[in-house]
Amino acid sequence: RPGDAVPADGVVAEGESSVNAAMLTGESVPEGKYPGAPLVAGSINVESPLVMSVQKVGQDTMVSSIVRLIDQAQSQKPKVAELADRYAQKFVIGLLVITALVTLAWLWIDPAKAFWVAVAVLAITCPCSLSLATPAAIAVAVGRLTRSGLLVTRGYAMEGLARATHVVFDKTGTLTDGHLVLQHTHALAEFSAEQLLIWAGSLERQTEHPVGRAIAQAAAARQLLPVEAVHNFPGRGMVGKVAGHEIAVGNDRLLAQLGISSVTEPLPTADLAVWVAVNGQLAGILYLSDSLRVDAKAAVDEIKALGLTPVILSGDQPARVAYMAQSLGITDAQG
Repeated sequence: RPGDAVPADGVVAEGESSVNAAMLTGESVPEGKYPGAPLVAGSINVESPLVMSVQKVGQDTMVSSIVRLIDQAQSQKPKVAELADRYAQKFVIGLLVITALVTLAWLWIDPAKAFWVAVAVLAITCPCSLSLATPAAIAVAVGRLTRSGLLVTRGYAMEGLARATHVVFDKTGTLTDGHLVLQHTHALAEFSAEQLLIWAGSLERQTEHPVGRAIAQAAAARQLLPVEAVHNFPGRGMVGKVAGHEIAVGNDRLLAQLGISSVTEPLPTADLAVWVAVNGQLAGILYLSDSLRVDAKAAVDEIKALGLTPVILSGDQPARVAYMAQSLGITDAQG
């Protein structure tokens, strides 16, 4: 049902909906799901009921695999601790010999202090600090990074951070806050941007989809109109009558299904384009973007100050990635 978490890994058997997998992917826009499409445990069904065919449960799911990676990272010994363990036996034998010699010397110098000197030698030269303290510090660091949303798959990798030269960022959910906002309204023909926003906002306030919520929020301060005969097309958009007009709001797949030709008006600063049609005629495009995190620029500047090179690697459109990189002062970006 809408709002429920997917309980296991599998595929859609019946129904159409949108699923939010931001917890796993960081992507803020839900993905349309149709019969045969994969479902991952932990993602959230957004729009319509789905019937799924379960393929993996319990420890076999993707979420469980991520948990195992975290456990593995925390259980792995750092190289310095492995080195200490490898030479521990020989080290202990040498330590006992040295302690015996020191004890004999102090028995001749001052017998009353010989015992305490031997204890001090054993305590100071014991390799426990390498074998115990270092793994404990790394385990705490891995736990802290996990709570901050950073997945460490190999704990010992942190030992090499001092030699790092580049820091690679994803865009969505890392440099951005994962919430869509309306950036620009592009009206076509005789329609106005204000009309488009009122019609689209009136219709989209009927949905809990993140794209619809962003449009409805942008139009909230306006006088919205009554809506009837609302029909939802999961993963594509919505159609309904707004003040007597048939309004369609959605992606290009919705327009193709309705037999309405769509035009592409690229806006490099936007993450998502939503088409609006009125009475079967394309009326305009709403551009939405995932807003930049307030601390992203400061984080990039701090990385530069440390002598490191920030890089963006993203699956988003190259133009949008390039715009984001320019905003942050990053010269190396791939989308």
